Amino acid sequence: MLKKVIAAMLAMGVTAAMLTGCGDKQAATSQPDAAQASKTEQVEVTVTPEKFDSGVELQKDCIRFIYALGNAPATIDAANYFKMLLEQKSNGTMSADIYTDNVLGSERELLEGCQFGNYDIVLATNAPVASFLDDMYVLDIPWLFETKQQAYDVLDGPVGQALGEGLEGKGLKLLQWQENSFRNLSTTDRKIETVDDLKGLKIRIMENEIQLATWKAYGANPTPMAFTELFTALQQRTVDGQDNGAELTWQSKFCEVQKYFIETRHIYSPYLIVMSL
Repeated sequence: MLKKVIAAMLAMGVTAAMLTGCGDKQAATSQPDAAQASKTEQVEVTVTPEKFDSGVELQKDCIRFIYALGNAPATIDAANYFKMLLEQKSNGTMSADIYTDNVLGSERELLEGCQFGNYDIVLATNAPVASFLDDMYVLDIPWLFETKQQAYDVLDGPVGQALGEGLEGKGLKLLQWQENSFRNLSTTDRKIETVDDLKGLKIRIMENEIQLATWKAYGANPTPMAFTELFTALQQRTVDGQDNGAELTWQSKFCEVQKYFIETRHIYSPYLIVMSL
């Protein structure tokens, strides 16, 4: 029952207002396209309050959940927004302690901790989740989706439901798919115009068998690496390329150590919010 309450909070909070930041704080505004969208469409609405204060006094016996995630600004905003709603909707009987920047471990370690009940809620990219559920690898097939709406329709439909049910057998309850982005390639000093240009490129990838095999097939030299190590690795030329969404690439200031950004949109990479069963 408690997990249904948490899932409902996430649905009201993060899905109703999919956070899409560009680094600057802006007042929440209604999007004109939202009113015109069909019932099956999802519309991204920017919600970036200056403070995420619930204004609610927490009860003495307040249940506090451990919510662990990485350092992407939009996901941190979403987690704080969820915490605010959780406190408000529960009248101070529930809250969340949010741990960002992977201080509790890598995405894989966070997921393992969630399996064992060490952490209550974890946000992770689909790629490391596939290490726990083979069926999740289907989302790493290159150019599977052309638009975000196609991805939303699949993830919010029978396929997404089946993947969520599969995670339950691994001790993880899928609370929500969260917006991330299409992955794009950026390189330090190599201009990429054809597949042949990828030969020998030292590229950082996530720990994922499909992504590893894909980049090897392109002739690149892929290296699995934690995101927290990536900027230094690019700076020291340990790797010469990486792939992430445009927003995260910009916010991480990779432009300070890289010259080229290639809009490949080769994989749509969603976040998953999961809870320990």
